[in-house]
Amino acid sequence: MSPPIELTKTGRPRLNRLRLLGRRVITLARAATLVAFAATRAYAADIGHLAPPGAAANEFPLPQRPVAQIVSPRRSAEENRDALNETGQIARLLELKPGMTVGDIGAGSGYHTVRISHLVGPEGSVVAQDVTRDYLVKLARRVERLKLTNVKFALGEPHDPRLPASSLDAAILVHMYHEIANLMPSSTISRPP
Repeated sequence: MSPPIELTKTGRPRLNRLRLLGRRVITLARAATLVAFAATRAYAADIGHLAPPGAAANEFPLPQRPVAQIVSPRRSAEENRDALNETGQIARLLELKPGMTVGDIGAGSGYHTVRISHLVGPEGSVVAQDVTRDYLVKLARRVERLKLTNVKFALGEPHDPRLPASSLDAAILVHMYHEIANLMPSSTISRPP
């Protein structure tokens, strides 16, 4: 049971020293958050949804296959991925050409974004899309450092990339299946045997 609240002559609750200290700590924490926010504001201000919401997550059917295991460690470092010519294989299979608009859905740190940017050239563009704003902010810094001018950023949702219809010539979805949500109520989910 908490102690009764003491009131001042005006009828307001009297704040004890512990509460005042707690308020000061909260105020300092808010100030620190604002400073951290201001440092990334220039990048984060340009990152948002490019289109209105699409269909609700529960309108999509459940996948009728098991989810793939997390990729092997040999694909974790960019040097290893380059040695396997990962982007080159994708570009060949999708017949990517200069001038195309390519979506890197689940862009993460931007491995494919920065490489495809060079493939599509200044007349083309790459839409780096992710559901995690912090990833896009870090990628925006990388793109600026590399002086890439043909990359756009798009914040999506786990069930909806939030991209305008017919806005891409091609899209890649690499190492991101685990980010896709199926928000159907568990009572309606029927799993394969």
